[in-house]
Amino acid sequence: YWIVGAQQDTGAVMIRSRGNWGQVDFTDWSPVPSSEFGYIAPDPLHPHILYAIGYGPGGGGGGLVKINMATGQWENIAPNFGAKTKNYRASRSLPMKFDTAFDPGALYVAYQCLLVSRNGGHSWQAFSPALTTPKGKSPVPCGTPLPPPKKKAKRPRNPFKPAGPVINDFSISKVKPGVVWTVSSNGQIYNTMDGGMHWSNVSNITGAPPHTRFHTIEAGDKVDTAYVTARIVVKHHHKAAPPAHPKAGVPSPAPRHALAAGDKMNPAHATARISVKPGHKAIPPLIRTSTCR
Repeated sequence: YWIVGAQQDTGAVMIRSRGNWGQVDFTDWSPVPSSEFGYIAPDPLHPHILYAIGYGPGGGGGGLVKINMATGQWENIAPNFGAKTKNYRASRSLPMKFDTAFDPGALYVAYQCLLVSRNGGHSWQAFSPALTTPKGKSPVPCGTPLPPPKKKAKRPRNPFKPAGPVINDFSISKVKPGVVWTVSSNGQIYNTMDGGMHWSNVSNITGAPPHTRFHTIEAGDKVDTAYVTARIVVKHHHKAAPPAHPKAGVPSPAPRHALAAGDKMNPAHATARISVKPGHKAIPPLIRTSTCR
């Protein structure tokens, strides 16, 4: 089988899992016409077809391309939003996944909502409302423009970042058809248990500090369970120590500490378990401190 992935600065590549000559060498390697970042989704029904990020129309500055490795051709199949292009936004990585367990012809792509195509990207339909809507508010339809800002921005918006919150990641259950989980850049976690007919905001993870940055989500081996990863940063101030020497000048600010769950030697990431049963709970975190620079 082939292993496919993006690599910074040099674009995407694919390499065989084993070679024909007793080792994997340069003859087992091939470039892929995709970006240096983002997802690559092999078509489960057509192994020679890949879906990946390309440059062109699409959310977050990235287009969506369909690559035929047998013919060497690729085409831009990014959704054509027409005059409403600015109403859609996506992360730079443009998450895309197939429902490999129950509907292998269905390709999902994440903007601030989920879109789905069942004909190889020739047409797209909304699968969800905006799943970045804060808890307590009703999700607006997919493609609804952002409300005007209440205050004028102090600095120009970064053109390489989406104008508003987006879906960072989503996961399709392999246990029950129609179950999908999403996590957004503004900390919202949603799920559907009926194929997108109804969505629930299940962001109430016990013990998670406000403004926790959720990054990835994975549907569990039980229908009502998913796993999320997050970065939790807490400022902790220390009284500045006096200079070691009169000419040393003003002492440096005290270090800020990251509060996280996980291995003491790894970057600040926390893993939490969430459930849709009454009384959502999180696995008690393993706390560590680490200087942030």
